[in-house]
Amino acid sequence: MGDTRSWLFGVQEPVVLKPPLVVCEVGISHNGSVSRALRTIDELAKRGVECVKFQTHIPHAEMTRDHPWWRTVSRCALTEAEERRIKKHAEEAGMWWLSTPYSVAAVRRLERLGVLAYKIGSGEVTHAPMLRAIRAAGKPSMMSVGMHGEAEVAAAVNALRPRGPLLLHCVSAYPTPVRDCQLWALTPRYGREGVGWSDHTTGTEACALAAALGAVVIEKHVALDDSGPDAAVDLPIRRVGELLRRVADAWWATSGWDSSRATMDAESDLAKIARHDQSGKGGKWLRRRPS
Repeated sequence: MGDTRSWLFGVQEPVVLKPPLVVCEVGISHNGSVSRALRTIDELAKRGVECVKFQTHIPHAEMTRDHPWWRTVSRCALTEAEERRIKKHAEEAGMWWLSTPYSVAAVRRLERLGVLAYKIGSGEVTHAPMLRAIRAAGKPSMMSVGMHGEAEVAAAVNALRPRGPLLLHCVSAYPTPVRDCQLWALTPRYGREGVGWSDHTTGTEACALAAALGAVVIEKHVALDDSGPDAAVDLPIRRVGELLRRVADAWWATSGWDSSRATMDAESDLAKIARHDQSGKGGKWLRRRPS
């Protein structure tokens, strides 16, 4: 798969090691308000977010009116023109824009909008017509695998080949206690090189642990406040900087890469001044302590 960013978005960058890609999931926390969505993008951009993700809902194409989520989805659904405006705003702010589809009609819309890659939610793992539409689009994809067994996930993987998917381990509990995250699952599965983590905890600890264990993508729900439908798992945007720092620190600390030459030089200098003589007397410095 190579570099995740290059694979997903087709960017040609120098080959350098980078921390996992953090995808900030706005979802429908905008409550159907374009101005709120644009403000969310602005706040994420200020904090250095690389990728922002929304959800593309076309209510009549994905559910019937008696569905428990009909009212919420209908209230939060955006028009194609609104999504185009939001995508443009995100890209002008320097971020990649993604959106999760929930119907074949949504895939077709996203193709018209020029989406670079697809994120498939856990609830759509068995949505065969939509998976076929994504495969036909020929774009890379990521897929969360909460709620599903090995056979269902394997079938979805086969349906999406050869361009995807990158699997995102997740636990579909809202919220998920950190101790229940089962992060041991962050190992290569079904022959895929990279595995990611789609987080449903309330904090940033599990994301950092996932980065340390090798996740190449971290997806985290974020929101301006707690008024959205996913408030139980939304990380306040004021904590997004903390999220990015903890993920990067955990990754650098465990990547085995020489991330800080200055740190190594400082350690070397300390070793020189700490070296004792070989007389057996001990306690005698061969060099003066630095003042």
